Amino acid sequence: MNAPFRTAARLRSAALAGIALYVAFAGTILACASSRGRRSVRDAIVGVSRRLAGVLVWLFLILVAGQVQGMSPVDLEKPAGSAESVRQRREAQFHEWDTNKDGVLELSEFHGHPGNFRAMDCNQDGVLSLEEFVNRYHCGPASAAPSGAVIRTAPTPRPTATPSIGLNGSTLAEFRRLAQDLNRAAFRMLDRAETHARDYADGGRFLGDLRYFSEEADDLYIQSTEAHVTADQVRAIVGHLLQDAHETDKAMRQARVFPQLWDDWTYTRGILNRMTRLLE
Repeated sequence: MNAPFRTAARLRSAALAGIALYVAFAGTILACASSRGRRSVRDAIVGVSRRLAGVLVWLFLILVAGQVQGMSPVDLEKPAGSAESVRQRREAQFHEWDTNKDGVLELSEFHGHPGNFRAMDCNQDGVLSLEEFVNRYHCGPASAAPSGAVIRTAPTPRPTATPSIGLNGSTLAEFRRLAQDLNRAAFRMLDRAETHARDYADGGRFLGDLRYFSEEADDLYIQSTEAHVTADQVRAIVGHLLQDAHETDKAMRQARVFPQLWDDWTYTRGILNRMTRLLE
């Protein structure tokens, strides 16, 4: 679940807690020290404080630099993932969701939208194989599969395949920037929803959709950092994410759940619409 962003938040919280403990500890030592030894204790604390201040300034500059460059703080330490890491994560998720261990995913075991399940089910046999789940939305041109719209139930033919075109130059740079913005937006929505889930009777029902959406956005961002990115490689994922954004936003508004996210969905759809235009 977008571990870099979660880790950055935890690091900031830990740093603030550490500073608070240090201040409390220093105050206690000064209060308990005798008048004779208080000066030496004070000098020692001043020395440590100067070193701590230097470290904090250094960390602050790193955080600022990360934001200026459009990166999360942990991105400066952690290299981007790879297509192989996406595959490994999906394989692990498949086996985790396959609760009856029969080697396929049934709709009742799937944690995303039913429309996404149908879109991944290339042979339309009602279950997802490991390959269908890992290589999602990449059915062969001869396979007629449903679109990914959540509210649709009848299969619709897939559009004629567009020739595979590599993204490059300013187009690739813009797509990567948008993918990172989408990844951040999806994480923020999930984080806020988890915070407010108990405030709504139906809050838990939408958390699964938000987690799935966030994971898909994370996978898309990782794929966008590959050396060679084609329109075919990412077009289906962008399309399904856009459909999910429309349907989940609509469902939340109808259920009057998570109004804190309604404006975020508008922003997220704007990102996905710009990505779609880049891939045309």
